Amino acid sequence: MKMHKDMQKAMQLWIEALGGPASAQARHNLVFVEATDRNGKEQLCYDNYDATTQTGTLNLLVEYDTLHLHERHTPGGASSATVG
Repeated sequence: MKMHKDMQKAMQLWIEALGGPASAQARHNLVFVEATDRNGKEQLCYDNYDATTQTGTLNLLVEYDTLHLHERHTPGGASSATVG
C-alpha cells in the first residue's frame, strides 16, 4: 500500500534527522512501533471513540505517551493522529 510505504519513508527520515535510532549517542528515545494486542490487532488510543463528541474509553493497552497514526483508506484520502 502506498500509505504504508510513505509512512515507512517518513519514519526513516525522522530517525536520520534525529541522528540515528534511539540511543545515548543519538540523545533521543523516540521509537516507532505498531500498537497491537496479543493477536496482532491494531489498537487505538480510545475504544468506542465518537468523533462527533470526541469522547471514548481510554484503551489501557496503549502506552500513555503514544502518538497514534491511523491509516484510513477512503476515496479522498485522509490521515489523522492523536496523542494517547
